[in-house]
Amino acid sequence: SGAASKQTSRMRSVLLAVAALAVAEAFAPMCPTPGAATRRAGLTGLQMAHHVNAKGAKEARKNRPKKSCLSDINRKPPPYDVEPMIAARKTIKEYEKIGEADVSALFKIEKNGKVFYHVKAAFTSQ
Repeated sequence: SGAASKQTSRMRSVLLAVAALAVAEAFAPMCPTPGAATRRAGLTGLQMAHHVNAKGAKEARKNRPKKSCLSDINRKPPPYDVEPMIAARKTIKEYEKIGEADVSALFKIEKNGKVFYHVKAAFTSQ
């Protein structure tokens, strides 16, 4: 009976050690690298980009054909106006008062010292 109780206590201590090891392993970091604890959990297997991708006009400007030939480098500007709308835009006024608005058909609403004109009359409870 003394040997059986000694063996059961050994079995109990072995099972306790295995359980403690399993719990300790569950809380260990997934990656053995030093910065693994500070990494986000969802990105452990991925490498994140260190730069953004150029989009739209920025990418087109970056990938445009370069002037590598001497004929391209030494080319003179064309004899015609490349941007014909620039001169037209300069003659047009930015703001122009057309006339007074007819507010006779609108309803005047005053709230907190401000005046509003609305298509419908304000709702008043009876």
